[in-house]
Amino acid sequence: MNRSAFPKKYTYAGYLFIRTESNPSWRRKYFVLNNNFLLCGDNPYAEKLAACIPLEGSNIRQTTKSSDMTFELTTHSQDTSKSKKSKKSKKSKK
Repeated sequence: MNRSAFPKKYTYAGYLFIRTESNPSWRRKYFVLNNNFLLCGDNPYAEKLAACIPLEGSNIRQTTKSSDMTFELTTHSQDTSKSKKSKKSKKSKK
């Protein structure tokens, strides 16, 4: 039996294309917004999360470089800040 690492109840879910400063190539990942966390995996059936990003204190801004569906999410950890640029692919609301 395949058990997903993602919660059954969530606010939004869908695929995003992301890139980071350390890896500038666009990659397709599945994300779930749940409470104040952005959960990331390869697909909706992933048994292990690739990332759990706390959104408290994060900055989100729309960018105009690619399309109106592109935004930048900057998260802050204790020592450094990480910048992730995302491009919406699909979204669903539950």
